[in-house]
Amino acid sequence: MNSIARRAAGFLLCSLLVGAFRLPGSAVDGKISRQAADRLLRKAIAINANALASRPAAARTTVTEEELNSFLALDAREQLPVGVAEPRVEMLAGGRVVAHAVVDLDAVRKQRSSGGWLDPSSYMRGQLPVSATGALRAAEGLARLDLESAEIYGIRIPKSLLQEVVAYYTRSSENPRGLDLDAPFPLPARIRAIEVRKGQAIVLQ
Repeated sequence: MNSIARRAAGFLLCSLLVGAFRLPGSAVDGKISRQAADRLLRKAIAINANALASRPAAARTTVTEEELNSFLALDAREQLPVGVAEPRVEMLAGGRVVAHAVVDLDAVRKQRSSGGWLDPSSYMRGQLPVSATGALRAAEGLARLDLESAEIYGIRIPKSLLQEVVAYYTRSSENPRGLDLDAPFPLPARIRAIEVRKGQAIVLQ
């Protein structure tokens, strides 16, 4: 599969599932394979092609946790911000998602730390595992995350601190403040809804 196809698939899938959670994941525990990553690439290209059709068909595409994590491990590095590594996403029943990341927190700490011992960012140093759990609500072309909990190195952190980490690593010239965890966002490729189940997500166009 050529590089243009890989970039297109990477953009779509990162926007769809990783971008939906606003944070990639950590060291992968499950099975990773080239075959699974390629299956996801083909599905992503088919989703995008259907969206570009003059009359898009009603389509239902199942993306498995193995396919997504294989893609993240083998093909998504160019889409990840510098300082974020080792992506993994868990898909749970009831629309819940767990995202993990190994994140370089030095830059975030230097930007906002007050230096006081009560400032939790004063203790964020180096590359540490970050995880967050929430419910992905995606319907009528829009998605949002209802955050349940977040941790850095296994220590529970407030939502405000996770927001600072996410905002720092998602800043761009178009959005200098970065992404807002509470803000709903449009789904790409004429996707109407995403149903998250145990081990898989069903994409509806």
